[in-house]
Amino acid sequence: MKSSAVRLLRLRVKIDIDKAVQAFGISKSMLYKIELGYRFPSAKVICKMSELYGCSIDEIYMALGISRNSNKNLN
Repeated sequence: MKSSAVRLLRLRVKIDIDKAVQAFGISKSMLYKIELGYRFPSAKVICKMSELYGCSIDEIYMALGISRNSNKNLN
């Protein structure tokens, strides 16, 4: 699997896939798709990612390559 910016945020804090999906309330498949850039998480999941990964919400948006405004249109 290629290392995306979102995946690197997770790995930086040594969170495994199982703990992440449990905290976010999403499937492993969905997390893989988010980390590979095929899907975008909801604003709620982005907030949970920020808390678990110990970074700002803006850092999550930057890692995803989207802006807060564009995420409103994705949900």
